Amino acid sequence: SRTCHYPSVLFLKSFQRPKYLSCLVYPARHELKRDLARRYLQCQIFASALELFKELEMWDEVITCYQLMSKPYKAEQVVRQELKRLETPQMLTILGELTAEEEPLEKAWVLSQHRYARARRSLARIAFDKGKLKLGCDYLRDALRIQPLNSSAWYLLGVNCMRLDDLDEALVAFQRCIQQDTEIGEAWGNIGAIYMHRSKPLHALSALEEAFKHKRQSWTVLENILTCCMQANHHRR
Repeated sequence: SRTCHYPSVLFLKSFQRPKYLSCLVYPARHELKRDLARRYLQCQIFASALELFKELEMWDEVITCYQLMSKPYKAEQVVRQELKRLETPQMLTILGELTAEEEPLEKAWVLSQHRYARARRSLARIAFDKGKLKLGCDYLRDALRIQPLNSSAWYLLGVNCMRLDDLDEALVAFQRCIQQDTEIGEAWGNIGAIYMHRSKPLHALSALEEAFKHKRQSWTVLENILTCCMQANHHRR
């Protein structure tokens, strides 16, 4: 009798598997590299992270690596090379941040058709450092109209307004700041200081107690808390 050899069921299954390869949910290779590079960065393995970010052409992260490696000149080189290829709001903004020059930031703002909030925030920081507080407030208002969910921008606006004695806008800015990030002790402390200035010790005490949770080493916060307690007891009498 003649024996017939049929392919086994396992062989058929293995032969059919490639048909379903596209259905598998598996990270792409560049996503795995990106994840690995970010993990290297978190572990402060900057050189390895830098090589992977270069390969992936993630220039913002490449620049961050160079800055963390104390090589700002290398970061600037990368930015200028990219700008020779194509001028983008992001690269112009990074150049302005590296060089502390206003011209690239203004150009980035115009090139983005007044939509790139980071350029305005960077201009605001330069204006703040130069003591141009009103101009800095204008820049921050522009940035916050586009990206209102930025706690650091609200905080900086509050500081600018406090220095300009505009306590109403400063209070609103600090409140918006802590709505987005409740752990910014400086914002809580400034809210407490504004309420103290307005002779509202109970409101001030509540804010200062929150500030003290995040700034245990700050003697000024502790001193303000003691002052508020004495003022609150005086008002109760």
